[in-house]
Amino acid sequence: MILQCHVHCWAMNEEAAEDLNITDPGLWVKAAFDVTGIKAIKQATDDITDPLYYCTTIYFAAGDSYTIDVPYDKVKELWVQAKGMSVVEPKEEIDL
Repeated sequence: MILQCHVHCWAMNEEAAEDLNITDPGLWVKAAFDVTGIKAIKQATDDITDPLYYCTTIYFAAGDSYTIDVPYDKVKELWVQAKGMSVVEPKEEIDL
């Protein structure tokens, strides 16, 4: 299963931007991923004021990670479907 989306890329080197005191919002470019190759996913941020709040970070076995413009719940649904697995949800939330 292929997931077509946009991936977030930094427009300039993070260190160079920091040295110049520039905030780099990055660029969104078209991308497509084989969902079966994903090893882990997470919500990009839990800060609702952050522009990446509705995005998901996906991880691959080779160590690559990408922030994509697809909400976590949608990616999880596609990933579980593609893997043919079930999800074990925690019985209760733990306040860390």
